[in-house]
Amino acid sequence: MNSSAMDEKNQNEQNEAPTEQRQPGCGQPYPGGGYDWRRTYRGPYMGAPQDWQRRDPKAGPLPPSDEKAFAILSYIGILWLVGLLADRENRNVVFHVNQGIILSIFEFALMFSLAIAKAMIEGIFGFVFGGIGVLSWMGTAIGGLLSFTGWCLIVSYMIIGVVHAAQGKREPLPLIGSLFTVVH
Repeated sequence: MNSSAMDEKNQNEQNEAPTEQRQPGCGQPYPGGGYDWRRTYRGPYMGAPQDWQRRDPKAGPLPPSDEKAFAILSYIGILWLVGLLADRENRNVVFHVNQGIILSIFEFALMFSLAIAKAMIEGIFGFVFGGIGVLSWMGTAIGGLLSFTGWCLIVSYMIIGVVHAAQGKREPLPLIGSLFTVVH
């Protein structure tokens, strides 16, 4: 063997950890000494560990980014179920889930009452002004304006809730947010 091959073999033996320090199933020792089953040393050519490799599945709360995402989803229709099922122990998520449930109930009640009012208005205008073309269509226009106003109110409540959730605030929605609590 030539001297360069011997030097390379000796250098590899020096870089390798002694066999008595290795434990089966633990990977390589973490720089700084000791073994930690959650952290595996990665050489310079192995790349950085991914998020799923860093987080222990049994380790407590989710990162704040997940908490914020669940809080934001709570205000978009029935997506409050995602936060309720995924992170029920987090007080911030539960608060925003409650607000989302209240908003969903309010949306249903408002749209139901507006549908009844719209049907009554269109019926009255259609019956009273049935033979007069433009006046009979006024009922449809007033009903459409009521529906548009209702949707604008719901969307504004959604925007207010999403902004509060994104900022990490626990403020109830105006007028309807403090009516009742569904999830404790």
